[in-house]
Amino acid sequence: MFGGHDKDYLSDTWIFDLSSNTWNKVISNNHPSKKRLHGLAYIGNKKVMLFGGHDESTEFSETWEFDLDNSNWTKLTITGNIPTKRSSNSMSYLVDNKVLLFGGESQGNCYDDTWIFDLSEKSWTEVETTTKPSYRMYHESSFISLNRVLTFRR
Repeated sequence: MFGGHDKDYLSDTWIFDLSSNTWNKVISNNHPSKKRLHGLAYIGNKKVMLFGGHDESTEFSETWEFDLDNSNWTKLTITGNIPTKRSSNSMSYLVDNKVLLFGGESQGNCYDDTWIFDLSEKSWTEVETTTKPSYRMYHESSFISLNRVLTFRR
């Protein structure tokens, strides 16, 4: 878990240990800035990816990776296109070393765009689809099977 909001924006990292049912705070000198409502997805190989989010005055389009083995955040250098700055987007790991990002919002504009991040090439590609959910924010998505992601909003 990263960041959030509790009377102030946070930039702390926590890991939940399922065997002991305890939260452990991770100390990392390098980490994303204080933010909330970012997309976060487990990407395999004991790593987590973060995109977007916002603080008091700024929305972000940064892509970060957290390595569970060394408890360190790395800001990825992206070449080419990147999704628009946004928060409240969803992210899900896919097969073939890819991550799906959908929707979100920025300064009152909601999005219905779909992006794929290629973990091998460290690049974002916008995907044009013939059918898609309507624009949305505060939704979740989850990988459910080969080539399928479920997106839902309460």
